[in-house]
Amino acid sequence: TKEYWKNQSLQHPENSRLYQLVAPLCGELGENFNELRNYQMAIKHDRMNVQARNDYALALFRQNRYEEAEKEFKICLEIDINNALVHQNIAALYAKKGEFPAAEKHCRKAIEIDPNNAVTHRNLS
Repeated sequence: TKEYWKNQSLQHPENSRLYQLVAPLCGELGENFNELRNYQMAIKHDRMNVQARNDYALALFRQNRYEEAEKEFKICLEIDINNALVHQNIAALYAKKGEFPAAEKHCRKAIEIDPNNAVTHRNLS
C-alpha cells in the first residue's frame, strides 16, 4: 500500500492529499523521518491545510518534539481559530509539558466549539 501511494505522489508531486495519505503509513512502519517529510510536502503544496498541519504537529508531539509541535498547532489556530480538534491536541501538548492553565484554556475552547466532544470533556476533568 505504501509503495502504491509513494508512486502516486511521484506521478502527481503537486497533490498535497497524496503526501498526507502516505505520511501516517510511514509513521505506522516506524519511518519517522519519512512521516515528517511527507507531512512537510503536503504543507508545502497547501500551506492552509489545517488537517495536514495538525497531523504533522501530532507526529512531532509523538516524537517528543514539543516546541515544534506547539508552533505547528499555533499555525493551525491562526488559520482556523475554531478548530476544536486542534484546541484539543494543543491542550494535550500543554498538559504533557505541565502547562496546565494553558491546557485548560484550550480544553474549554474546544468544548465551547464542540460541546459534545467526549474526549475533551474527559481531558478537562
